[in-house]
Amino acid sequence: MKKLLIIIILLWASGSSYACKCVSYKHLIEASKAYDYIMVGQLIKVTKVDSTTSPDKSFGLKGKFVVSKRIKGVLEQDTLEIKGGNGVDCLYNLNELNKNTQYLVLLTKDKSLVSCGFTVFPIQNGTVTGRITKSKKQEIPLDQAAYEIKKKNKS
Repeated sequence: MKKLLIIIILLWASGSSYACKCVSYKHLIEASKAYDYIMVGQLIKVTKVDSTTSPDKSFGLKGKFVVSKRIKGVLEQDTLEIKGGNGVDCLYNLNELNKNTQYLVLLTKDKSLVSCGFTVFPIQNGTVTGRITKSKKQEIPLDQAAYEIKKKNKS
């Protein structure tokens, strides 16, 4: 009886304690349809968010990005504040990014950077690195990646 009770408790807890429901994408181009904004920018500042003062009661991190290129979605600002997290909350840990390094990032409608799948791609010398169009690591010019994203998101 005791074993049965433990099994029931564990099953109940495992069903209600997952952190994220991630959709698995094979590469950037495939994932691009699921996100509202895609941009190129540099992270210049990371700040901790206190859940008691945050309007949406979130916790984690927020990052300030200087936007250098807009690929998908209308972003009016040249400096953008995005939501990050600690990884456990389904949001990307912004402390894992290097400041003043260019990244291609995929953002949700509320400008969150999720930790699931392919949402952050480093850019060096105009070349994007990561799983761009295939299920293996690639290096392709940023302009070509932007073209592929726009082409995929027309339909």
